[in-house]
Amino acid sequence: MLSAAINYPRESDHVLKTVLIGGVLSLLSVLIVPAFILGGYGIRVLRHTTLGDDELPQFDDWGKLAVDGLKGFAIAIGYLFAPIVLFGLSLAVLSGTLQMVGIIVSAIAYLAAAYSLPAATTVFAREERVGAAFKLDNLRPVLTSRRYVSGWLRAILVSFAAGLVMGVIGLVPILGAIAGLFVGFYMNLVISHLFGHAVADAERLAVPREEQPATQPVA
Repeated sequence: MLSAAINYPRESDHVLKTVLIGGVLSLLSVLIVPAFILGGYGIRVLRHTTLGDDELPQFDDWGKLAVDGLKGFAIAIGYLFAPIVLFGLSLAVLSGTLQMVGIIVSAIAYLAAAYSLPAATTVFAREERVGAAFKLDNLRPVLTSRRYVSGWLRAILVSFAAGLVMGVIGLVPILGAIAGLFVGFYMNLVISHLFGHAVADAERLAVPREEQPATQPVA
């Protein structure tokens, strides 16, 4: 699955166009709206993947991309708000042993949110309802699945590797930093593809075989 995900964008006939658009939007992300468009495109990749479409989606309907990106941002805030606030209060209000306990608890809460957020965002991508990202019945079968754990770990590994590559490329003044944004966008496509498949596989295993819809063989 990891090698297939890494090659996923390359197998599209419009990968160059997509990466060029994504890289330029990454350069312009300080203007906020391009960042939401990028987030919306990542959600579109999640939607296509979890619905069984392994073709890289087109960069079109940018208004919807921006709205989806904004909704994805809101979901992220919903999941990360508590651990961030808890960490801030631990530093500002507590001291000594209590402060250390607060920091540890906030770190655990952050890890739980970081583990749950990709699944929640993928469920939102498929259902196209923000509320679906916070519905425990939607998430429990995914979060407790070994398939999701495996996919999540693969995505974290890719994220770590991408960070190293971008760091090395960034050592080249100016041009390296710019090239790193294009590489980072490509790797984000890989990561979204991994999460989409992890959620889809986890949900498929959670459904009894006799209740699963029949699939047609690929010609």
